[in-house]
Amino acid sequence: MLKMTREGEEMGASEVYIKNSRIVVHAGPLKGLEGLIKKFNKRQKRVKVSLNFMGNVKEVDMDVELLSTLDKTIC
Repeated sequence: MLKMTREGEEMGASEVYIKNSRIVVHAGPLKGLEGLIKKFNKRQKRVKVSLNFMGNVKEVDMDVELLSTLDKTIC
């Protein structure tokens, strides 16, 4: 959880897009942590993330922003 925040700042929404039926994080707190995403709700713009918290695995809901257009350099 601390990896996703910067010195007490609020955790913002990650920018994501879908490539080959997989969620790819372009920017935000989930960048590089795509393997933790378990479910994606496109309509509500939320993901369920599996986090290890004090030895227990918990699922946490987080906001995401779905990018509608992709630049070829991003992929």
